[in-house]
Amino acid sequence: MHLNFPFHATPIKSIDEISEKDQACLNLHLGSFGILRASHREIDPPTQFPFYPHKTEEKIPLGTLVKLDIGIWAMGVDFDEAETISIKI
Repeated sequence: MHLNFPFHATPIKSIDEISEKDQACLNLHLGSFGILRASHREIDPPTQFPFYPHKTEEKIPLGTLVKLDIGIWAMGVDFDEAETISIKI
């Protein structure tokens, strides 16, 4: 989770100081993400970004591998020294 403006411009030193209720606002950003239910993987021919019409459901038999094209919006973040980045798949 990232604050959308520098900490030095706020009265806090860490996101942990913001109550959970107040974290649900536009000032915090979780980063880019992509979500796709595998049974809804049917894709219209992609242009620059995949589009899923979600008109059909195609169940996947257990043990079957399928390719998923999941679009993730590009973004840029400035990190301060000692900050970290994580990727969850």
